[in-house]
Amino acid sequence: MSLANELLRVVNEDPNDVPVKPWQRLACLLYVSGTPLEDVAKELNQNLVAVTSFTTSPRGIALMKALVTENPERMDTLIEATVIDSIMKMVRVRDLGKTENAQLTAAGQLLDRFLPKAKAKDLSKNRATGGFTDVEKEIERLRTELKASVD
Repeated sequence: MSLANELLRVVNEDPNDVPVKPWQRLACLLYVSGTPLEDVAKELNQNLVAVTSFTTSPRGIALMKALVTENPERMDTLIEATVIDSIMKMVRVRDLGKTENAQLTAAGQLLDRFLPKAKAKDLSKNRATGGFTDVEKEIERLRTELKASVD
């Protein structure tokens, strides 16, 4: 028996013989495909708590392992999506955190984890000297492009 079949057998074993519901399987497929859980819940019109509860349950984890085993290329997608989702969560906390301490902690985590120390020093030097002209030009170009497409 292949590993994928064995994992599916475990997923489908339940003391109450309750099969995996279609929305649960779709939730796992979407999540393994890189869709953030909040978006999965919205698409399935399910409560985020229900989606999170299933995807973190032993049955949900076994189902996702089976799906990844059947389609190993999905693992890279999942890892990338998880990293992006985590970064975006830290950005949201940095911007909208309820306390200044939470905002500062998130900002520090973003800098420490995603910006090497040397780059952080260069970044502060660039800010002092106005070294963001390329980014500012790109922002302005995109704003102009968006404005032209609306008109």
